Amino acid sequence: MTCTLVLMRHSHAVDEHNCRDFDRQLTKSGRQLAAETGQRLNELNVVPDFIIASSAARTMQTGQQVVAQFENDIPLIARDDLYQSRPSVYLPAIQSEGSPDTPVVLAIGHNPGIGSLISSLAAIRLAVPPATMGVYSIDTGNWLELSSLSTRISTLTHLIVDAQLVTEL
Repeated sequence: MTCTLVLMRHSHAVDEHNCRDFDRQLTKSGRQLAAETGQRLNELNVVPDFIIASSAARTMQTGQQVVAQFENDIPLIARDDLYQSRPSVYLPAIQSEGSPDTPVVLAIGHNPGIGSLISSLAAIRLAVPPATMGVYSIDTGNWLELSSLSTRISTLTHLIVDAQLVTEL
């Protein structure tokens, strides 16, 4: 059996110097790009069982735009530990929210951590602009039995950049 992991960098945020980084909002074009990226995921028939996202404003807004592209009511879970986190934080976050009955998970985070994880699981060096989404098949029966995420168990099945499905890497 396999599970599906979707990793996404948040969309374009304002360069606001009058607020904390944590509170930065998406721009109008950032909201649109996040929605279009979510629509591509929907067109691929990849429906998350839940979404975990950094609790920062821009990642939660990105998640809200993605959720709006699906007919299903997909839970969007805010996680403080994903704010500016290292790649190693994502699997424990998924495991703490998931169960053996949740085969498809979407995680939304920040660079450089999420970009590094997207690239490392793809086994190639990728540029990861805002709203980039990597979709991976993970060779496991459930999230709870994994000790780590690695190229040994992951296969990049789809890459979405600028709301377009990348067909050649």
